[in-house]
Amino acid sequence: MVKKNRSQRSIEHLEYINEIAHVVSKFSTSLSRIYVAHLKRSASKILQNLGTEIKQSFCKRCNTVFVEGVNCDITMKEQCRIYKCKTCGYIRKINLNKPLKKFPTTLRKMSRTTKQGGKDAKEKESKGG
Repeated sequence: MVKKNRSQRSIEHLEYINEIAHVVSKFSTSLSRIYVAHLKRSASKILQNLGTEIKQSFCKRCNTVFVEGVNCDITMKEQCRIYKCKTCGYIRKINLNKPLKKFPTTLRKMSRTTKQGGKDAKEKESKGG
């Protein structure tokens, strides 16, 4: 059994909370807002930045998960996407030319550790030395 370090477990926990918030938003917006607030609080406690993909999926002001047509309007203008929250009226503009910061997933971290021990060792064996 592979032991996971604390940062991997905390990232998995944040991913899990994010998934729950999106699933619950279909049934109960107030409960999903609680999960998003918990997600933000947990990320700040462990000093982990949320990726821009995750940050763009909910309202900054009221923590409502954006569901197009239900609780937000999405319009496209030139090089930006504009989200208007129907719950609080907050308008969020997202520049499409700006590269997204990725949320560090556990798979990426695990692949880095396996490269050090597993992949490099296999390459040395195949090269003969």
